[in-house]
Amino acid sequence: MDLKKEDNLNNVSVKQKTRMAAVVPKYSPLLYTVLFLLLIDFVINSFSELLLYIPIAMLVIYIVQDICILFTALVLLIMLINTYMFQAGLMGYMITKFKSVWILSLVYFGLCLGIQIWITIVRWEKPLEFSWQPGQVVLYVLQRSCAIIYYYMFKRTAYRLSDSRFYEDSDWLRKEFERRN
Repeated sequence: MDLKKEDNLNNVSVKQKTRMAAVVPKYSPLLYTVLFLLLIDFVINSFSELLLYIPIAMLVIYIVQDICILFTALVLLIMLINTYMFQAGLMGYMITKFKSVWILSLVYFGLCLGIQIWITIVRWEKPLEFSWQPGQVVLYVLQRSCAIIYYYMFKRTAYRLSDSRFYEDSDWLRKEFERRN
């Protein structure tokens, strides 16, 4: 019975090592860049409320957040373009496979811009006055709720795009290419 447990533990550790080895080493910096930019965005979303009473600092933080969102999408696009599948001519397949991430990215960026503009306009004139209008609260909750899904989807997509299957020729890729043509 103990031998069975030990074999199961060994199988689990082998599977975990296999998963970790599936990440293409030359694209690890891109993966870490995406994760770092997502972390910056997360921190800004979490603590930007502390700077509501300093309008210039709030504006700079919002600009940094928007740049992080755009750079995250750009790095993910670079990862997508560098895949073997994309270069082999299966662009349509790759775009449809990751379409939800791009749509979510646009929605999240739009919600961020909307809440940032609204908060900046309200706070710029009266930085020490606390006023939240009902529409502003709804937009705030939508943006924060969308942020959770955005972080999950972008992190998952970055890990999927750093998988070695997308960067080498394989049987399933050849079958997919034949099926498409």
